[in-house]
Amino acid sequence: MKGTLKKAKELNIFWRKMIVFGVLFVLAIPMLVIVINNLAGRMSNMDSQPIINDLNLSSFEDSGINEILSELSQLTSATTSTFEISTSTDDWQVYRNEELGFLFSFPASWSIENDTLPQKGEEGVFDQNLYLSNNDVGLIIWVNYSGFDFIGDGMPARNITYELVSSSDNKMELTNRDEFIYTESSEFGTIDSEESVISVFSENLMGNSYGFRFYFKTSGPDYEPFFQQIISTFQFIE
Repeated sequence: MKGTLKKAKELNIFWRKMIVFGVLFVLAIPMLVIVINNLAGRMSNMDSQPIINDLNLSSFEDSGINEILSELSQLTSATTSTFEISTSTDDWQVYRNEELGFLFSFPASWSIENDTLPQKGEEGVFDQNLYLSNNDVGLIIWVNYSGFDFIGDGMPARNITYELVSSSDNKMELTNRDEFIYTESSEFGTIDSEESVISVFSENLMGNSYGFRFYFKTSGPDYEPFFQQIISTFQFIE
């Protein structure tokens, strides 16, 4: 008898639970339908309009995002812009050597790193030179130095050569341009893929021999016109 009452009680509890779950299920169906319809409407709007239209860009003005984007734009423009040679050298510095008899101009932003050129009539050594530079661009000038070695420890990836002549107005002129591109190591050493060099040498020019080594990064702007502009300012003086 007790067993029968226990089973009846358990059966009663089971059916009560089933009724509760059923009621909850019935109540959940309308809510589920509403959610599905809402999602369907959103998907329809996404198909018909670009997502960016939902953004209110003016809300970002106070957060400084426009200022950041402007700075990034300026940085990108400066990085990708082409190198331009100034048409005027009026604000350049002037180097003048009365002893050796020449002068030339160089940019105001450049600095003289070394000035140990030999005296007139003396033969210089490799360390006796005039060295000017500005970051990754530099110019080394030798006077009356025999046995020029423009190669050093390795070979620049790009090597441009010129010859120097004097003009009728006591200036220097570049002639006989040649260019060599090195891609493999040779007997002179390994290739420096980041270096471009312009090498110029003159045996006898107004009583002296001159050598120039102008270097810059291969991956950066092409500074060859800039070197030509510096040479155009050279003038022999008495």
